[in-house]
Amino acid sequence: MKIKYWLLSTYLLVMLMPVAAIYILYLLVSEYDQRQDLREYFEISERIADMEKVLEDPSLYQTQSVKHYTRLQSIANDTIQIELFRYDGIRFFNSADSTMPFGYQPVHADMLFQNLYQLRKNSRTYSLKKPVFKDGRIIGIFQITLAREEWISSVKTRTFWLVVPLVAFFLLLYLAVVWLLNRKLNQPLVRLMGRMSAFAENRDVTEWKYHSRDEIGELIHHFENMRKQIEKAQQAVLAEQREKEYLVAALAHDVKTPLTSIRAYAEALFLSNHLSDRERREYRTVLFEKIAYMKDMLDDLTMYTALRSSVRETDMAEVDGEEIFEMLFAGYDELCQEKGVLLQTEISVSAALRVNASHMMRLVDNLMNNALRYTNRGRSIGLSAVSSDAPLPSWIFAPFRQEIEELNQDHVLLIVQNEGEAIPDELCERIFEPFFQTDLARSKEGTSSFGLGLSIAAMIMNNHGGNIRVWSSSPYGTTFVCCLKPERKG
Repeated sequence: MKIKYWLLSTYLLVMLMPVAAIYILYLLVSEYDQRQDLREYFEISERIADMEKVLEDPSLYQTQSVKHYTRLQSIANDTIQIELFRYDGIRFFNSADSTMPFGYQPVHADMLFQNLYQLRKNSRTYSLKKPVFKDGRIIGIFQITLAREEWISSVKTRTFWLVVPLVAFFLLLYLAVVWLLNRKLNQPLVRLMGRMSAFAENRDVTEWKYHSRDEIGELIHHFENMRKQIEKAQQAVLAEQREKEYLVAALAHDVKTPLTSIRAYAEALFLSNHLSDRERREYRTVLFEKIAYMKDMLDDLTMYTALRSSVRETDMAEVDGEEIFEMLFAGYDELCQEKGVLLQTEISVSAALRVNASHMMRLVDNLMNNALRYTNRGRSIGLSAVSSDAPLPSWIFAPFRQEIEELNQDHVLLIVQNEGEAIPDELCERIFEPFFQTDLARSKEGTSSFGLGLSIAAMIMNNHGGNIRVWSSSPYGTTFVCCLKPERKG
């Protein structure tokens, strides 16, 4: 539940619960009072009935000595008051003032005859007023007033027991609200602030699975996402830093050997006078090869850095598929002939493509150089580009054919296959990592071992919205497949 709705519900509950509690207590007290009233009524009625027998004596309503009312004084006490009135409204006896002279304190007739025969009740007393007859005429009126001592005492007791539960209820309600607010708001916020401080101080912060979906839950969720993103970014920065450090180390290592060779051969050419013409030509050839090797290495590094640090999208242009691949595949026949390798080329592309031509040239160069590096003399290399509406070349290795046909259903495929030594499965998963080199790569003399060629190829395919796959199996060889999305004609 959202905090705002939870708070509104809590406020409403806090307002209604005291009202409900007071109402329930009122009902309980009212029920108790009704039972007490009924019991008290019967008790008072019995007591008044006993006194009526005495007060209905006609002789009491004649002018006589005060001593004649001694019996009435014994009946009356602090809780019972008896008053006697003559028929003409003269009050001649009051148990509360036994020395009162006769004839004093006349009472108006309307007041005297008001509420006759009615047992009246107020908060402190019961009272009954009745006439006394003799020979069919009224000779006097008596009034009995009884104090409700038990009622007054019970009111004090009930007041105490009413106040105590109400105070206890309000105290428990306050404690319950404090506990709920602490559990709902304070504890999560304190814990969140602690995690924020720990994260800011770069201390270890474990994942917090907070299941509530209120505003604090959303805040915690956003903080956890932010923390993960920042940690991921920090890890990426650290990985990039390690990559740069490795790049510098690898560059220093791989450049050192050709530089040493260049220096040695250059010194021999310029300082030695005993070299034959043939030896000088060989030395110059070696120098050019080493320089070309370093140039390729720097080109790879430049391309890799450009692809890694590019802040804008690669410039693309829509081209005819068959024309672009004819241009990309040109020039490899002579290179393969020099290596004694058979090149099989096939182009069956009818779709248009959106590509960066220079990057695609670098892609094919890297894949072909990789294939030539691992293909021995007398073996073959396959180079093909195939649309989804064309069959795969016949020279595709049988173990890989079915999977490649599935890829060919909605892609234009660039396929480079060589009959070299197979790459182990565990290395196939890492072959596109930057600077990764197999032991076989290090054993090839006269080839670049910087380890960026296939990584650059994968980055180029990623920039083109495609991907690159590799299959390798003995005794067949290795097949690289690049998947490109064709342009849809609208």
